Amino acid sequence: MARHKELINDELIKEAKLTMKKLSDSKVCYRLQSIISCEKQPLNLVAEVMGINRTTLWRWIKDFKTYGLNGLRDKAKGHRSPKLGGEEKQIISSWLIEGIDSKGRRIHWTLNRLRQEIINELGISVSRTPLWRVIRGLGFRQKVPRPTHVKADPEKQAEFKKNR
Repeated sequence: MARHKELINDELIKEAKLTMKKLSDSKVCYRLQSIISCEKQPLNLVAEVMGINRTTLWRWIKDFKTYGLNGLRDKAKGHRSPKLGGEEKQIISSWLIEGIDSKGRRIHWTLNRLRQEIINELGISVSRTPLWRVIRGLGFRQKVPRPTHVKADPEKQAEFKKNR
């Protein structure tokens, strides 16, 4: 039986797909519908119609059977949790703002000194790049000396400043 061209066209299909994506948990609905379709249709046919691999559909069925609705939701993806939490960041921030170490001594902070202080006082080992990202996230910037030209002559510059 052919589909009615006046009812179903490419534009309608695109709109239906976009609407499905906008729904909250649309992936779960899609996966549930695929599982329900397996009741009356063979697994291979459902997978082909839904545009997925047969093993993916099989995995969805197993996950739903084992974990229920939560088995069909996407698993958490991401990075490890950071070593430095909110409290540690506040301590580091206070060290940088006040320019003192944990013992109250004045200090000019470098990444290596800060890393060592964190290891000694907080017992947390953090490498340079993640520590630098934390510092940038706290709103601090690196102090960089003004650039000087390779061929600059300090004597001529001093003479020029005197004449001005």
